[in-house]
Amino acid sequence: MGKESGHPPALQQRHRAVLAGTALRAVLINHYQERRGLWKRLYEPPGGHGQPA
Repeated sequence: MGKESGHPPALQQRHRAVLAGTALRAVLINHYQERRGLWKRLYEPPGGHGQPA
């Protein structure tokens, strides 16, 4: 009888999964963008557009 109080466990679990997924996606996107910026800096010489000086 006490199980009716509050949110259903399944809904709470799903909400937590959605929050975790959103946070994970944000971290991955941030990490990917940082990596891309690093690759660009490494492989593109300053002033050149992908062409080796």
